[in-house]
Amino acid sequence: MGAEKLFDVKGKTVLITGSSQGLGLTFAYGLAKAGCKIILNGRDKTKLNKIVEKFRKDGYETYDSAFNVCNEDEVETAIKNIHDKIGAIDILVNNAGIQIRGQLERDNRYKFDRRFSCIKNCCERYDRT
Repeated sequence: MGAEKLFDVKGKTVLITGSSQGLGLTFAYGLAKAGCKIILNGRDKTKLNKIVEKFRKDGYETYDSAFNVCNEDEVETAIKNIHDKIGAIDILVNNAGIQIRGQLERDNRYKFDRRFSCIKNCCERYDRT
């Protein structure tokens, strides 16, 4: 099997957290160009709507799902809504999170848990689908 077939993502549905700017937005464009159905995520619904409009004008099948990845209830509701309205998520690009400045090895348990809870929330909900 060649690399092109191995990494073929055409037709896959992708949720990219933190995709209203920066690396997440760059990942979204790349995956859209590769033929994926894109679900953009961020906390600002207005900002997401503008980006979805641009993606659609460029010919990409794109949706938005505004939720805070650090809030377990919001993640749970959003994943359910995505499944009900769009379908199964094939790929999760878990890009969003929070930044707590300082050295990781000096973190207390609260800071450690807070830093990684955002990543964990989406992974756990995605894994249940």
